[in-house]
Amino acid sequence: MKPPGLAVGSYGSGHIRESPESVSVDVYARQAGVGVVRAMDDLINSVDKNLENRGSNRLASAVNLSAFAAESAEMGKADILQRADAAMLAQANASTRRVLSLLR
Repeated sequence: MKPPGLAVGSYGSGHIRESPESVSVDVYARQAGVGVVRAMDDLINSVDKNLENRGSNRLASAVNLSAFAAESAEMGKADILQRADAAMLAQANASTRRVLSLLR
């Protein structure tokens, strides 16, 4: 008994050729396999682009945080200098008042 989908060829009983139905099934299976490979390739490319975009977004976020930190440091420095100036001016005014009070 021969396996389904196979036919004995005209070359004798030792040669087996596939029937048209089994060839069609084989072609469809190969096309499906190619489709699966393409789908996987598309998925991999999509994931790759997504990760690339995330990396770019993280880099931009890090640059923004760095700029914010630098600006915050500059503002803090300016605030400290302004307070120091005000304290020095207050001390100078107090010294002048003391001298004037002594002279009275």
